[in-house]
Amino acid sequence: MKLAILAALSTLACAASQSYFVGGLSYDDQFTVARRAKVAPTLYRPKKNPNVLALAPKPPGKPLGSVRKARTVDTFEAKKISFACVTDQKGKTMPVNCTVLFEGTQDSHLSKFETLKYASTPRLQKVEFEGFTDLRTLGFTVQKAGEDDKLSQDVTLILDNFLYVVNSK
Repeated sequence: MKLAILAALSTLACAASQSYFVGGLSYDDQFTVARRAKVAPTLYRPKKNPNVLALAPKPPGKPLGSVRKARTVDTFEAKKISFACVTDQKGKTMPVNCTVLFEGTQDSHLSKFETLKYASTPRLQKVEFEGFTDLRTLGFTVQKAGEDDKLSQDVTLILDNFLYVVNSK
């Protein structure tokens, strides 16, 4: 229930989202910021306003979106993030088991990968990245979802508390 209302509100807002820059990073139009006012009726609350992001729903296996460095910085280092997956099940938005690929691209030839599982609970899964330094982009893909990893319907990825450091020019 905690994530369900957040995801529903965030998913509705995805159609109106635009690219924006925050803290040296560029977020593409696949991201929606879930502001505290929209989240207030739920039990889940962001740690700090407005740091909860939702990625537009897509079927598992398709890249959802990425964060990239702004032109004003050289690179960035991803430190940690919290995430959850939700989907529409019988007309209700519910947390769903998923496997998420975090792909950090350093340059055109080098990438860092981390694959993590989320168990469908009302809590976000915390991730601490190791070696995700000198990044140009950080991409997000839900590789599999559902109890048996066979869910084919759209999944929304919820992100919160993204801690990173930018390396300025």
